[in-house]
Amino acid sequence: GLAISLGQRGEHRQVVELLTPAVEDALAVAGHGDNALADLLLELGNAHQSLGEKDLALQRWREGTHGAQGEKRLLIGLNIAQVLCGDRQFSEAAQLCKDLEALFPANENLFYAQGVIARGTGDLERAAQLFEQALERNPAYPICLNTYGLLLRDIGRTHQSRHCFEQALKHDPSFGAAMNNLGSVLKDVARYD
Repeated sequence: GLAISLGQRGEHRQVVELLTPAVEDALAVAGHGDNALADLLLELGNAHQSLGEKDLALQRWREGTHGAQGEKRLLIGLNIAQVLCGDRQFSEAAQLCKDLEALFPANENLFYAQGVIARGTGDLERAAQLFEQALERNPAYPICLNTYGLLLRDIGRTHQSRHCFEQALKHDPSFGAAMNNLGSVLKDVARYD
């Protein structure tokens, strides 16, 4: 609980200092197969990621996959896939998502992640279908709306992309990327006011 509170306050270095000894002790005693340990590894990986320590984040999340159950397993897997996509390791991210799909067949976050992978590999039609599936399950999904809007803009469907950005902002009025993208689309269609 303390680690979560510190993380929400942006005190990620303190989270690392708090959890690292506990995780190392637990790994030495119990090994990797513990769900409570997976929870600590998820938070520790999140802190490393927030500090820009991608490799340490991946290490901790991968250690956590061995004991994680339920929603925690999905969160860890999606975190790993996000980092892999950022490094353009789309095939590894796709395999990870395929493995997760067997456990979570109708999860909007997983559809979104697979859409990001498809977009990254240039399969724009599949990406659009996956983003639409995610939005069918959760129409109030700002990051998916924003990413789908970018895809639509890239393929010339400007008015539909505008709608996506507006919907993203409806659900998260402080979403800076969606504001920027909406501004770009409005400029493109000469709606300067």
